Amino acid sequence: MSEIIEGHCLCGNIHYRLANKPLRSHLCFCTDCQKATGGDRNHVATIAIEDFELLAGNLNIYEATAASGRITERAFCSDCGCNIYGAVKELGGMGVNVPCLNNPQEYPPQAAVFVSQAASWSAMPEGIPQYPEMPSYENDFAE
Repeated sequence: MSEIIEGHCLCGNIHYRLANKPLRSHLCFCTDCQKATGGDRNHVATIAIEDFELLAGNLNIYEATAASGRITERAFCSDCGCNIYGAVKELGGMGVNVPCLNNPQEYPPQAAVFVSQAASWSAMPEGIPQYPEMPSYENDFAE
């Protein structure tokens, strides 16, 4: 990898690095992301779990069962509460919160997912595919 991709939380106590460029980025409108972010969507970039390296700080981890039945791990800063990532270890992937990356403008959303769960007042992005649920990305991290 030639470029260094790093990010940090709101207060600056969490610093991390991505070993590879994200596979894709999307806007997630699922109700879990709405609650985790306090907004109507979450902008995440998909990476392999092993590509995430925590450089500084302490992450709090919250695990919950998603609508799919899979366990989702959400990590956030123990000081400012900033959402850092959501991971489904069973699939080997995670969604890193794009606004926390040092250069978020380099990762515009390529799709909108779980639009069936969007709030009635949510503005849907134009010019990118919209999916009522999550498309199948289960083979992204297959060995």
